Amino acid sequence: LYVYIPHKEYWDKINASYAYGGVNLLFDTIEKNFSLDIDQYVMVDFYSFINVIDILGGIDVDVQEEELYWCNQYIHANNLLLGDDEFSDYLSIADGSYQHLNGKQVLAYSRFRYVGNADFSRTERQRKVMNIVFNKIKTVDAGTVLKLLDSFLPEVTTSIPYEEFIEILSILPDMFEYEIVSWGLPDEDFKYITVNGQSHIGIDFSYY
Repeated sequence: LYVYIPHKEYWDKINASYAYGGVNLLFDTIEKNFSLDIDQYVMVDFYSFINVIDILGGIDVDVQEEELYWCNQYIHANNLLLGDDEFSDYLSIADGSYQHLNGKQVLAYSRFRYVGNADFSRTERQRKVMNIVFNKIKTVDAGTVLKLLDSFLPEVTTSIPYEEFIEILSILPDMFEYEIVSWGLPDEDFKYITVNGQSHIGIDFSYY
């Protein structure tokens, strides 16, 4: 998404704001372009993403046939990243049925953008994974959640203090009753643009 990067005073892809100035510039960019205030954040890298999924014991994901090749390509890349045997943990089938995936496999499933509608399909898979994780946490007891937090928090970067996480635990049963609604920008009103030889998604901010 092509956005204005505050402080840098020029336009670029939205993810460039994080590369230029970390979380603070990313927040400023989102607030400047979308008038959205962000209170807190939780940030994971590849390693912590894998570990969080594994701490939960893996998750069940419906891998489609057309996704199998790219899943295995990215599993291979993750193996090289982690120093594992480069051909380990490959998926052998993908027929749309649910498979139990470990953290490395879920990361691969969440990374590729070569099936479906490019990055739109990739972020759709990422949101699906988050919903599966949320629903799985519903099935564990408070003691297990505490153990998860003890393992989870050192693996991530977050602005939420540990004490506040503990307070959130007390209202988890109420939170589980809420429906998760996903939304994003742009909606249907966008176009692909090329700037300095790079492809972007352009929207009319003055319209919004």
